[in-house]
Amino acid sequence: MLNRGFALFIIVCMMLSNMMVIPASADESSNVFTTTYPGFSVICTVTGRWGTSENISIKILNTGDTVIENWAYACSPGGTIDSIWNAACLKQENGTAVIINAGWNSDIPVGGSVEFGYIISDVSGRPDAFHMVSKRIECLPGEYEIKNQVHSDWGSGFSAAIEIKNNTDTPIMAWNLSYQGDIHNVSTSNFLILKEQDGQFVIKGGYNNNIAPHESVYLVYNGEGDAKSLSGFSLSKVVHETHSRKRQGETRCSR
Repeated sequence: MLNRGFALFIIVCMMLSNMMVIPASADESSNVFTTTYPGFSVICTVTGRWGTSENISIKILNTGDTVIENWAYACSPGGTIDSIWNAACLKQENGTAVIINAGWNSDIPVGGSVEFGYIISDVSGRPDAFHMVSKRIECLPGEYEIKNQVHSDWGSGFSAAIEIKNNTDTPIMAWNLSYQGDIHNVSTSNFLILKEQDGQFVIKGGYNNNIAPHESVYLVYNGEGDAKSLSGFSLSKVVHETHSRKRQGETRCSR
């Protein structure tokens, strides 16, 4: 009886060894990878594969409690990026690529997401090691101009507008403007007030949160007090932490 059982075990093993092994990539579920990071998560989907190349779809979800402004990420793309859509690839070097937004999809709202994709060759693994490479900095003097224009003042209230002009050759992305003034009960039509305390203001744009090169945005507001008292204007923006000079071993990504 023992010998018969052992023989049956051997036969089953031989049958299994002759069966075709299905690679993990053939299973649809193995083509989707989700990784969670502080404040965001990334869903990578392999939507096509041929030879040593793959078509990759990336979805980034904002799981934090603040808007991700002017997003940019460094990552290991899993190969060499040959083309990209709904985003831009600034550079790739030593297995790391820097991928930034396409402009029209620059912000990721809380609970929201963005999607882009790329084709890679010389596949070496799945996309991994995402980390944010954008930060807020103060704009330099001369990069912008501020004008506060009072349109009308009827004693108990006023109507005015702030003009922010971009003097540079690159967009000012995700701007914030801080200033002080003896005004109160302020209402706005095309910008948001982030802070209003003891005459100190911090504001940001809505649909006009990015200022094109050598263009202006006009911020209309009404209120009470002295609209001409506004002063101490300071503008900040969100930029990408990348090196401007090309280093040895670095290649520019294809568009």
